[in-house]
Amino acid sequence: MGEKYKFDKKANWKYLYKSLLITFLAHILTAFLILIYNSKTESASVLSIVFIAVISAWILFFATPLIILYFNHRQKSKSVNFKVNNDKSYIYKTKSELIKFNNDNIEKIELNLSPPKYDKRIDFLYFGMYHFTRIYTHEDRVIDLSCLVFDKTEEVFPKELIRKRKKIFPLL
Repeated sequence: MGEKYKFDKKANWKYLYKSLLITFLAHILTAFLILIYNSKTESASVLSIVFIAVISAWILFFATPLIILYFNHRQKSKSVNFKVNNDKSYIYKTKSELIKFNNDNIEKIELNLSPPKYDKRIDFLYFGMYHFTRIYTHEDRVIDLSCLVFDKTEEVFPKELIRKRKKIFPLL
């Protein structure tokens, strides 16, 4: 039969909520540690400035890029279904098109990765996990697969077809 991939709640958790929660809690913990360290200050204005600064930094450097990437990938992935059959044939289906292909029909595969993922570094910003796969067929068709739908490119497709590309902000 094969495996079917589509945009689901698990992708929501992995690529949005989990990252937002982890980074938000880390920033709140940082704010509390700053306040504990500076516990001599009893001024409410200093306390509020610390919290405003920490929350503003979280919104600017973590939440905004993550939300931009998430909604870009989500918009392109909502109607996508991708099926990997046992015989290494593939079916890409959206509301408007159905493409069946196999490894012989693939000209090349571009795996667009963020710099931390490309260089296999730790991703401190948490939006570096976003990536997408662009499949070029011999019939001049281009198939885009977001990580929200399919994130097993290197496991499923032959290594000789995959070309990794570093993309700073991997928008589809």
